Amino acid sequence: MYAKLENNFHLSNKCALFYNMKRYYEAIGRDPFQVIPLTFHIKRGTDDPEFYKFMDYYREIEIEIEQIKNSRSSARS
Repeated sequence: MYAKLENNFHLSNKCALFYNMKRYYEAIGRDPFQVIPLTFHIKRGTDDPEFYKFMDYYREIEIEIEQIKNSRSSARS
């Protein structure tokens, strides 16, 4: 249905949809990531500041996974 709508760019483009939703939730004072999945829009590869935000988040997840693995292995001992 959306492909038949005039000027459907903001519905059919993932980046535009993400930015519109993010701006909307920020405008009404809500954390957008309580409603939409955590998203990192990286435009310029490793030169993009958003890339470093992604890497920081990735490292946090890696640490959490290691902690879970360690707690499971120590519980078995």
